[in-house]
Amino acid sequence: MVAVRYRDGVVMAGDRRATSGNWISHRTIEKVFPADESSCVGIAGTAGLAVELVKLFQVELEHYEKIEGAQLSLD
Repeated sequence: MVAVRYRDGVVMAGDRRATSGNWISHRTIEKVFPADESSCVGIAGTAGLAVELVKLFQVELEHYEKIEGAQLSLD
């Protein structure tokens, strides 16, 4: 996983392999997910749990934006 910050934003990338010990268990897993229009989430470690956590985070962000009428900000 690597993230690079530049003047206009951030670029985030990750490899596409999932491993189990010395074995490659999946060669094309997604590890970087959009969270909303202006943010993303990268995962590492236990892929199954991390993917479910990302899905939950996406739903929570959508719920927040509907309740508040605005996107979540870093401020």
